Amino acid sequence: MRQRSKTTVVSIISAAFQKRSAKAAKGLAALLNRNTAHLGVRAWTALLITFCIASAITFGGLLAAKGNRGDWSGASKMQLRAVHPQHTRAKAPDKQPAMPAGINSFRQFMDSLEQTTRGKMLADSLLASRPGLLDSLSLVERMYE
Repeated sequence: MRQRSKTTVVSIISAAFQKRSAKAAKGLAALLNRNTAHLGVRAWTALLITFCIASAITFGGLLAAKGNRGDWSGASKMQLRAVHPQHTRAKAPDKQPAMPAGINSFRQFMDSLEQTTRGKMLADSLLASRPGLLDSLSLVERMYE
């Protein structure tokens, strides 16, 4: 059996699709003609004005949504940047990084609150509103040990 080339198969599929879509377009046009045959000049004018108003409202909404962004793309605008080879390779850490100073100072602050009555009330209030705060702090401290 003779094999057809790839372009022949694609062209046959394309022709079949075009024939099918042309038939569908003709059917849709005939349906629209049958359903709108009774409309007079006034009805067509009203439809045209309605379409223009709807288009203006849509365009106005797009302009309002644009806001102060300055361009139509908004936050989806992408910028290309070169990636240097040293940023693409994973580096093995030479030594354990030092604990940030903010963690130590926060631990000292929480410990100092326990020394006074007013501080105890403040610490209790803080821990009541953030129940896992000290657990998270101890986890971070363990990560840096």
